[in-house]
Amino acid sequence: MKPPALLLFLEFEGVLALGGSAKRDKVAETVSDIARGNSTWRDHQALWATLFETEPIRQLKALHNQFQLQYCLTTDWTSFLDKAAVLNVLRLSGLSFVAGNLHSRWEVNQGHPAVRTDQIKTWLHLNSDWQDRWLVLDSDVRGPDVQDWQKVLTDFAVFCCSDAGLTQFEAAAIRARYLGRIAS
Repeated sequence: MKPPALLLFLEFEGVLALGGSAKRDKVAETVSDIARGNSTWRDHQALWATLFETEPIRQLKALHNQFQLQYCLTTDWTSFLDKAAVLNVLRLSGLSFVAGNLHSRWEVNQGHPAVRTDQIKTWLHLNSDWQDRWLVLDSDVRGPDVQDWQKVLTDFAVFCCSDAGLTQFEAAAIRARYLGRIAS
């Protein structure tokens, strides 16, 4: 029997997209170019094919299959990508399974800049039906922000090493945390 669905608060940088903000900046530039009508989504296939790393996608897909994941994006990429653009980026970059399973409230940053932990807490308050069936997948690149995460959130968070992204190690930590929580 599969455990109940799990909501994953998902960051892109340092989890699926490696190399710092260079890929983020390239996506912002490309989407802006598309919006101006200077190119189409299909004109940038090389970018979409290399945007997210193969191993993190493989690990996320395995977690998705095991836990019937739904997703809420915590990435700051949503500051320049609307939902339609996010869906295009995900589908063209090998993450159709994420695109097809975004929660109806698909992002935490709905136009309100704030500390990520506050955004997640607000989202959870507005969506209390998820109770203990959620985890945060983020990178360690947050500097002082990570130190400000309250214990109630760090107990539900798995942090990836930003130069490796989601590996088997972090995927195992997600499994252990979630399965341990539903067993208790």
